[in-house]
Amino acid sequence: MKGIRIIVAIAVVGLLLPVVLLADSTDLTEFYGKCIDQRIQQCRLKAATLEAGTEGVREAALTAGRKAQYYVLHRDLLVRQMVEERVARNPHRVNRYLVRAYSEYLASQPVGTALAAETQK
Repeated sequence: MKGIRIIVAIAVVGLLLPVVLLADSTDLTEFYGKCIDQRIQQCRLKAATLEAGTEGVREAALTAGRKAQYYVLHRDLLVRQMVEERVARNPHRVNRYLVRAYSEYLASQPVGTALAAETQK
């Protein structure tokens, strides 16, 4: 009788585990998506300062605009990668991941060509 209870308990856990994991994955997908949306909004606000200030401020605004464009174009891919890599459900960790992903993207592109080909799609 005790053996049957153990088998039933294992079967129930085995049936419910994928549901729990899927729900967790959906929550993470939504969380990461919201974090990316906030990052896009922050970059766009900074990009709006393009006409103001010194050369340094204008350059920072251009960079912010490029980042926003990158995050928009790669949003779904970034979310999937963060789910796969199990990035902590922490806005700071997500932001670090996004900054690193953008830096790696830039490093992989020939100078002056980053995002140019993708915006023509």
